[in-house]
Amino acid sequence: MNISQKGENSKIKFSINELLRNGKNQQVFFLNNPNEALFLEPADWREMYNFSENAVLFCLSDEIYDPNDYIYTPYVNNNNLVSETNTFNQ
Repeated sequence: MNISQKGENSKIKFSINELLRNGKNQQVFFLNNPNEALFLEPADWREMYNFSENAVLFCLSDEIYDPNDYIYTPYVNNNNLVSETNTFNQ
């Protein structure tokens, strides 16, 4: 087996939808490329869904986990929210 064949057989294949809301805007991201990442701000409420088979979500933080830092109730939907969908590499 040569390197190109080995690489072809070992590609990571996955997809995840992620909804982000910050109280003013809302945005849905379709993630399916291991070279892409999302940077979340502290005010971002997120919902992850539609995980494909074998999908893994990897999260990094620059702070130690503190449950008091988290928002446990999503922002209320209202007419002022802007909805936009971003799709990466479809």
